[in-house]
Amino acid sequence: MEHKMEHKMGADDKDSCCTNKKTALKGQEELSISYHSLNFDQQIFLGVFTYTFIYKFDSSALSAIPFRYYTPPLLVADIQVLDQVFLI
Repeated sequence: MEHKMEHKMGADDKDSCCTNKKTALKGQEELSISYHSLNFDQQIFLGVFTYTFIYKFDSSALSAIPFRYYTPPLLVADIQVLDQVFLI
């Protein structure tokens, strides 16, 4: 079982899988989309989506504790024992 390589492939072979051609495609000239080029419905959606996304992460609602300085009334007597009402 001898395998002889009769032909060595080189860069100049016509049977080669690769070619030396360059392909250039013309790209888009204007890459940014203007807000004014959107129709009215798209402008409304974009504005509402942006507003909702920004205020979704508003931390002022989380930091406000409405009863921070409220002290509960003193417990004079246990109402459940006085009324004889117990959870069973």
